[in-house]
Amino acid sequence: MASHKAAKPEEYYIVVLGMGGVGKTSFITQFIQHTFTEEYDPTLEDIYKKQITVGNQPCIVEIGEASGDVEHSNLRNSLICNADAAVFMYSISSEASLASVRAIWEEAKATKEEMGTWEPFQTCLLGAKSDLEDLREVGKEEGESCAKGMGCMFRECSSKTRVNIDEPFEELVKKIKTYRDNERIRYEQMKKEADKKRKKPSPWKKLFSK
Repeated sequence: MASHKAAKPEEYYIVVLGMGGVGKTSFITQFIQHTFTEEYDPTLEDIYKKQITVGNQPCIVEIGEASGDVEHSNLRNSLICNADAAVFMYSISSEASLASVRAIWEEAKATKEEMGTWEPFQTCLLGAKSDLEDLREVGKEEGESCAKGMGCMFRECSSKTRVNIDEPFEELVKKIKTYRDNERIRYEQMKKEADKKRKKPSPWKKLFSK
């Protein structure tokens, strides 16, 4: 009996962006390893991978992380160029981090529009460190309003208490998958129409065959 090879899991590349210190590495580490550390280690650029199941299908999520600092804009843009989706992260304890992430979003939008790939690019605005309620500077309503203006999904999360860690990645993967599936269907329909046109007899052929 012939054995069927299991289909290779599709890969999804998601970049996490935000100013230094908002909790990007802690967020990703909690997602990948289910661990949390309060030590701050500034990240220039890192890549992580994890296999997850979404809609009963295995998926490989590759995660890029880059600093939001101006001097690292070239590295950040290279990640954005290759990404299927982005998590734009600010800290609820820092009003400045929300202003910074708005600027990063504008940068990402300009990059993707120039490439002609803004439409399929999926985005999420994430308010990190939701466990620091006593230090809150950004209200949830302000985050929601900002996300609406950016056309992003919105959540608040805590890497320390593991609140809303998996959900942003799962929701982004679902949106990317839906877009890819729709594009495959559209391609197959266009291919069928092209095949029909090729098979349709030429009126000139009918005329000269009489």
